[in-house]
Formats: sequence, C-alpha cells, structure tokens
Amino acid sequence: MFVSTPTVAGHPIVTTGGIGVGSTRAEALAAGAVEGFDATELRLDVRDVPGTTSLQRAGETGRQYVMLVLEGDSVAAMHLPADDFSDI
Repeated sequence: MFVSTPTVAGHPIVTTGGIGVGSTRAEALAAGAVEGFDATELRLDVRDVPGTTSLQRAGETGRQYVMLVLEGDSVAAMHLPADDFSDI
C-alpha cells in the first residue's frame, strides 16, 4: 500500500509508533527508524523474512519494513509493507 496523505477516508494512517505522513525525520528516528537505501528513505519496524534473499545486501536474508519516503525533513509518503527481496 502506498500512502501519501495523513488520512484515508477520514482515518489516520500511522505506524504503531505514531509515525505518518507529515511526521518529521526526528520523530521517525526517535520511533526507531533507521537509514534506508539513500537519504530520501527511512525504514521502520524492520524484520528478517526467512526463505528470502536481499537484493541490496548480497547473500543476506531479505527484510520487510515500513518505508518512509522523505521530502526534506518530513515524511511525504509511506509504503506498507516494503521489502528488499522482491523486484518491482
């Protein structure tokens, strides 16, 4: 699912840590987010997915996470879930 607004049909879309579109980079990092593939991405709630192989980290187990897409220092969109083992 790709979310680019703070609410869908009037319902707020936030992670279990309260992060959503409009949150700041600092808030996401405080909620446990880690740096992603580049400076425009943070990853939250990262978990290994046994039986998969990462396309970004050769030879390692794939991971699933909530991708936070940044514009400047704000979350502009979220991919729920995202991963590093499947191709587009």
